[in-house]
Amino acid sequence: MKMKIPICFLIILVLLKCVLSYNLRRRKKKNGRRKKKNEENDFNEATVSWIEWFCQLKQNLFLVEVDEDFIRDEFNLIGLQTKVPHFKKLLKIILDEDDDDDDDDDDDYDDEDDEINRDSEEMYKNKDMHEQNAACLYGLIHSRFILTSKGLALMREKYKSGIYGTCPSIYCENAKLLPTAISEIPKFLSPLLYCPRCCETYYPSKNSLLNQLDGCYFGTSFASFFALSFNIASDKKKVYYTPQICGFTINRNIRETLYMDVNKDNTESSEECQ
Repeated sequence: MKMKIPICFLIILVLLKCVLSYNLRRRKKKNGRRKKKNEENDFNEATVSWIEWFCQLKQNLFLVEVDEDFIRDEFNLIGLQTKVPHFKKLLKIILDEDDDDDDDDDDDYDDEDDEINRDSEEMYKNKDMHEQNAACLYGLIHSRFILTSKGLALMREKYKSGIYGTCPSIYCENAKLLPTAISEIPKFLSPLLYCPRCCETYYPSKNSLLNQLDGCYFGTSFASFFALSFNIASDKKKVYYTPQICGFTINRNIRETLYMDVNKDNTESSEECQ
């Protein structure tokens, strides 16, 4: 006697088969996309240069990419050898060149015995130190590159985008700011912001990523040179706030007299208390 299989059971089997085949195809498709994405990431990591990688960091979006030809020209690097240690090694890091210990006379790690005995923690520490020094060297080169015609053009695009912010003075009507510095010495002070309209400098806001950069990355000459090159310096007369009382302007001499009288009264009251 043959056993009859219920139709509902057959329907369930067919549905299960369809679901399993669908999930299998979906999983294969997902794995294929993931594999393709990983291959693209590996390809991008292999093709992106150190300069591109460095300028794509969030805190470095204020910088422009310096041409490798500019960096390879020794004339453009005069005087930088004494500002950063292991200059040749750092230059090879920036240019993605293979490090050759025989060519690095200024490298302290030429001795093979020292390399063998060096532990992993010290290696990571030295690598991190070299990365920091490479960033400093790139910043110093950057401050010179942005004074060239190509560097100015690249910085003009940054300026037009308003990435550096606008002047906090209400009389400047949201004029765009330019990065500047008060010293060319590395690690002296973070960048300041210069307004070409009122010719005043301001500190960036506390949460600005500019505070994570070094002022020497822009130098002391760029802001003024940029304003003159593109004629963005305002011809308007500077406007300052004028203190008034009931619509009457306070005379400066009277203000000084009142200030002296108040200080005199405070001095006399303090002497009486003693």
